[in-house]
Amino acid sequence: EHVSRGKPAPDLYLHAAERLRVPIEQCAIIEDSPVGVTGALASGGHVVGLVAGSHCAPDHADRLRALGVRSIARDFDEVAALLV
Repeated sequence: EHVSRGKPAPDLYLHAAERLRVPIEQCAIIEDSPVGVTGALASGGHVVGLVAGSHCAPDHADRLRALGVRSIARDFDEVAALLV
């Protein structure tokens, strides 16, 4: 309802950064879906691919990397370590 184009467009991430008053380049975006990752990468934010869900197949990290994700986390402790 806040943006006219949903994922995979970057609009949602750009809107969130604007509302937070933080440049998108300084934002970390945690995503687990290929569609979300596509939009997050297009926004210019730092994308962490989360592969923690039971819906994530064993090759899920490889799928996210193939889309351009450089940081992969298997749980939220790994997310926290990547954001230090």
